[in-house]
Amino acid sequence: MTRLRQLGVVLLLLLVIAVIAAPLPEAVELPPTGMDVLDRHGKLLYQAIDPRRGASRPVALEAIAPALRLATIAVEDASFESNPGIDPLATFRALTQDITAGHIVAGGSTITQQVARLRYMPAEQRASRSLERKLWESWLAVRLTQTLGKTTVLEQYLNSAPYGNLAVGAEEAAWTYFARPARELSLAQAALLAGLPQAPTDYDPFIHPDAARARQSVVLGLMQRRGILTQAEVETARAEPLELNARPFPLSAAHFVDYVRSIAPAGATRVWTTLDRDVQATAERAAQRQVARLVEHDVSDAAVVVLDPHTGQVLAMVGGVDYFDAQQPAAQVNMAVAARQPGSAFKPITYAAALESGRFSLASLLQDERTVFRTRSGENYVPENYDHAFHGLVPLRVALASSFNVPAVQVLSEVGLPAVLGLGDALGLRLGDAARYDLSLTLGGAEVRLLDLTAAYGTFAAGGIFHPPVAITRAEDASGRPIDLSNPQTGWRVVSPETAWLISDVLSDDAARGPGFGRNGVLHVPGRSVAVKTGTTSDFRDNWTIGFTPDVVVGVWVGNADNHPMRDVSGISGAAPLWREVLDGLIENEAPTTFRRPPELAQVTLCADSAAVAGPECPAHRLEWLPNATPMVAHGADPAPLRITYPDPGTVIVLDRALPSSAQQVPIEIDGDASIRSLTILVDGVALGKGEIGERWRSGPVGWAPTPGHHVLRAISSQGVDSGPVEIEVVPS
Repeated sequence: MTRLRQLGVVLLLLLVIAVIAAPLPEAVELPPTGMDVLDRHGKLLYQAIDPRRGASRPVALEAIAPALRLATIAVEDASFESNPGIDPLATFRALTQDITAGHIVAGGSTITQQVARLRYMPAEQRASRSLERKLWESWLAVRLTQTLGKTTVLEQYLNSAPYGNLAVGAEEAAWTYFARPARELSLAQAALLAGLPQAPTDYDPFIHPDAARARQSVVLGLMQRRGILTQAEVETARAEPLELNARPFPLSAAHFVDYVRSIAPAGATRVWTTLDRDVQATAERAAQRQVARLVEHDVSDAAVVVLDPHTGQVLAMVGGVDYFDAQQPAAQVNMAVAARQPGSAFKPITYAAALESGRFSLASLLQDERTVFRTRSGENYVPENYDHAFHGLVPLRVALASSFNVPAVQVLSEVGLPAVLGLGDALGLRLGDAARYDLSLTLGGAEVRLLDLTAAYGTFAAGGIFHPPVAITRAEDASGRPIDLSNPQTGWRVVSPETAWLISDVLSDDAARGPGFGRNGVLHVPGRSVAVKTGTTSDFRDNWTIGFTPDVVVGVWVGNADNHPMRDVSGISGAAPLWREVLDGLIENEAPTTFRRPPELAQVTLCADSAAVAGPECPAHRLEWLPNATPMVAHGADPAPLRITYPDPGTVIVLDRALPSSAQQVPIEIDGDASIRSLTILVDGVALGKGEIGERWRSGPVGWAPTPGHHVLRAISSQGVDSGPVEIEVVPS
């Protein structure tokens, strides 16, 4: 007997002794099932898979098509039914080659040996190509046959074999390649899958369809050679068209999917989300178009969040314009949940805290002039307006709607940081340590997430009820058992209904927005109740626009994910057009709705230059909504005051010489008491047309095509109440 043969005998004897004496180790866990992420209608957005381990869906052997079982045995281990776990001839042949070479050069593994390697060896040992590993594998295979039996071994193999494209096991492979369960595989499909484990990359049917087909033919030929198939069956299977899964790796709303995976409960393998794919598609297309329009301003990214304000459900989340952009290192950063400075988009929080405090109302007048504020650290703070001008004494309504900075700082200074920070935290803004902030907070000195600020605005739309953002409505584990999400079923009150309505009313007042942004701009949605606010950081790193109807709230951010500044892009030019495009798409086919005014609010006629109820000494009047008040005027005042709110007295209107005057209409808008239902508008004593006071006691607008010169505007109600004259100038450009 040669030395080599003696060594083989000794090794086999040692193996027999080991088989009899040693216990079987614990099986290695299979990769977890990939998490299926579904939209609100049950459509698959993505199956999240760990790229290091793949995904599996273990099933019983009976749930796998017999054709796949037979094909696997034919191609992987023809003697499977009769061998003891190893093929002695093949093992001895391979062992001889390995000993001669000093390392593993030949395989010869049976199905049972592959199970031993895949399920009963740790990863580091599995990767080894040493002779010791091969002997350990052979021992395990014999013990597995003795302990588990052939049926269980085959089941374990079919649930743990690698089929490529991150699919581990036959069930996962059947879904990946053919979008069906393993029990429904045809003979042709089964033969293709059976041929993959030996070289999944080389035979990948998505990338190498010809190689996959050739490998399938080999498997079918082996099945025929074993008497499993007839020649006719083989030819039929070879001729069958293979309709591969058109979307083996569906990925819609990629940033949203990442967000869902980050908040999904432990053990969840299937989650149903709140996302509406149609709304998502509308937002994605709009974001891409707006960024393309702004590319010359060094803008590369945008984010959009759409929420239902009455549930907090996320209907759309666009975290960026191109998740897969290899040229953008930050393309996969979800800007919908990245903390950025909101600029003036934070101001409604300040004003809501002021109204809640009772120290301010919409009767309040604020001084917009150069003011030196003292910070908590004792330093001087001198805020400026975006237009680098001051506007004198302005109503709180105009200060907020036109986004004047000095009044906002004044309000914060008087209400106090704790009140504003407390409301911000109650609205889910995660502001953190109060010591970090000072008076610049109201101008956007905090960092907030678009998702959270959008939900905060949703509180105003929902009448003061805050609903935290909700992205998942249902989750199941691998066994189909529901998992408790601990989602709040209802929201909770954060601000009063009166404050919520007043903020909504101010932010939807295009006349009050006029001094800061002009009239009839992108923020004004005719015929709709739409409240909206923009924000721009002073260094042009962030643009924001957040607005809402009574039924939906849309938040938009525009900028660069890597935080480098844009060039001369404000919230009104950068984020607002995107916001408007998304909103228009949402409400296009929806009936208009209005913010429901609480009965505790009443409209009061005030002096234009004070917070006092109007009296005969007031040169001009203004109408305002106040809580717990009764509509009334001071003794001796007109019972039904009327005034022109636009244009203002002394306005100079410049005509464009390039356009005909008929194309340059000026809106004339009138405020009136509740008793006024109709009126006549006159220009230079000539009736321009009739107007009608609406529910908000604000008419129009009525258009007037002016001519150069001095003009006197006037409104007279059907009861004979005169607004008084408003004199303006119209000049050519």
